[in-house]
Amino acid sequence: MTAQAVLVNLPENVYARVREEARQGNTSVEDVLTSMAALYFPWLPEDLNTLLDAMQAYTDEQLWRVVFMRFSLADEKRMRDLTDQEEEQGSLSPEQAAELEEFLKQVQRQTLLRAKALLLLKQRGYDMENFLNLDV
Repeated sequence: MTAQAVLVNLPENVYARVREEARQGNTSVEDVLTSMAALYFPWLPEDLNTLLDAMQAYTDEQLWRVVFMRFSLADEKRMRDLTDQEEEQGSLSPEQAAELEEFLKQVQRQTLLRAKALLLLKQRGYDMENFLNLDV
């Protein structure tokens, strides 16, 4: 994977928080910002296995952010509209079908990331059965 150097001016409080996340995760500021970008842009063709492996070094707070990661309201509405249209009409245009397929790939990716985050949190001692309201 090639990388692009970017100069970003962050407010001091944001930089301090990112620096603290890096310190707690025993990683670099660059790695924290790269991971945050990968999570924020789930449609990027990031190597999923690399991202899943990197989550081992996430802080608990970072893992909880992954657990609660959601699509934007606009994306949720668009996905729901496409799904409804497919159910009502029985088919979509090729462009719409491709768009829905991409949404479904994003859902699968987020599900895997969320599952990994929950597993890591459980391994760190959090009560996932209670959190997920499971009757075990």
